[in-house]
Amino acid sequence: MPKGFTEKEKQSIRKKLIETGREHFDRFGVRKTNVADLAREAGIAKGTFYLFFDSKEDLFLTINEEFDKQLQKEAARRLEKSKNPKDTFKEFLLYVIDLFDTDPMLKLASDKEEFERLSHKIPADEFRLHQESTNEFFTNLIKKWQHEGLIRGHDPEVIVGAVKSLYFVFMHRDFIGKDIFREAADLLIDSLVNHLVTDNE
Repeated sequence: MPKGFTEKEKQSIRKKLIETGREHFDRFGVRKTNVADLAREAGIAKGTFYLFFDSKEDLFLTINEEFDKQLQKEAARRLEKSKNPKDTFKEFLLYVIDLFDTDPMLKLASDKEEFERLSHKIPADEFRLHQESTNEFFTNLIKKWQHEGLIRGHDPEVIVGAVKSLYFVFMHRDFIGKDIFREAADLLIDSLVNHLVTDNE
């Protein structure tokens, strides 16, 4: 843990670095974000930054993990209150697609160059644990729905893989065509939801 700071100061500095990181990553991307600028805006020396985060990529991963937790809570909130699982599951997937266009962190994560850089800069074990955490949440959710008879009996990990594949489709939206991407995404989501979700009537 960082030395020379009270616990309250540590929390305040960490919070400021996360807030500043989001702003800089949004404006410049990860590659062009400068650690010295992040530290200065947080009111600390550049060297002190590394007492809180191993690198700017580590800061980005931390911000992304916090976003994932918020997204998981939103997923649970939307889906647990559903009276029509098929419509709600589709609504949630479309909600995530829309976030790729509006949330700075997801915009960066769906940029092919930034994604490749992050996957090389972040230690493999950390990158794997981050992915496994997301997979575990959605796998457990799928298992719960299967137990309740809402989702058909495919391997839960295969279902999660199918849902995650939408992310990679989004990364290639330029190849698909920006003018038709949303309609194509709607068609893919409809097909997936209709195949997976049982009718509850």
